[in-house]
Amino acid sequence: MKNKKYRPYLADMAPSYLTHLGLILSNLSILFLILTIATFFVVFIPVLYYLIIIAIIPLTIGTVFIVFPNYFSLFTKGTDIINALTPVIEKASPLFLALTAITLVVSTILLLVDKKERHTGRLVYSFSIFAVVLVVLIGIIGGAV
Repeated sequence: MKNKKYRPYLADMAPSYLTHLGLILSNLSILFLILTIATFFVVFIPVLYYLIIIAIIPLTIGTVFIVFPNYFSLFTKGTDIINALTPVIEKASPLFLALTAITLVVSTILLLVDKKERHTGRLVYSFSIFAVVLVVLIGIIGGAV
């Protein structure tokens, strides 16, 4: 014997699940936006690496040469790895930008159809970041970035 009185119906639960999915996608769009911005600053990683390696010498008062006699050969191995990874990360920038745009659009639609609660902050974030994504996309298509 089934008791239908306490059984949740899909029609009653679906809006809350869709709203929750919209919030999750909004959070993912923040992550993808950070990854997109990070790919544009990847050109600074080798410079930062050089600065850290060179700063180690005066900070250790030269004892790094006693501990690691081949310190500068280790230095060049790291730069080879970083220089090999930089083009790969730069090629991933349009992918992260597309994922940002997709999650923004879907999360905005899901949050706009929510009748129980207003998600003003998330919607303002979505629209403003979507404008930034469009500007960056136009820049990528135009060859500026």
